[in-house]
Amino acid sequence: MVNEAIKQLLEKINEESKKYGIDIFNENKKAGNAEVAIFNKWALEKYNIEFPEYVEFVKYINGLHYNGAHVFSLNSSSEYSIYNFYNFNSVTDKRKRQKCLLFASDDLSWYWLNTSDKKYYVYHHNGKKLDYRYETFEEIMVKILKIALRIEKHH
Repeated sequence: MVNEAIKQLLEKINEESKKYGIDIFNENKKAGNAEVAIFNKWALEKYNIEFPEYVEFVKYINGLHYNGAHVFSLNSSSEYSIYNFYNFNSVTDKRKRQKCLLFASDDLSWYWLNTSDKKYYVYHHNGKKLDYRYETFEEIMVKILKIALRIEKHH
């Protein structure tokens, strides 16, 4: 189940988007059972991990693209298919060696799940500076959505 704080922030984003004729919930259809099954199999085979928080998010809204923030989708057929989870996680073997799953980005940062310690990390795009560590998916998603809404700034 998606956290209420995340739902409320997504509703705010949707209100803003509707001013421009975009309903984010129509643009980013929920991930279906087949997409989720493929993702779960992929995550177990490649990283020996389950990522249920992300699965719940994409079942609620399959990705998000707003104000420079991108939460990657499981959908490869949308106009934003470049922001597909698999595209970003197959770019380099470095992530696999580090046991990190990239699930979101914005203008300044990358957002990762470290599969070894099950913590969430924010890195500058240049990859040289760790910005912050979060304990839960909910914490990091709230931060991403607040940055997208310009409610908060980066660390």
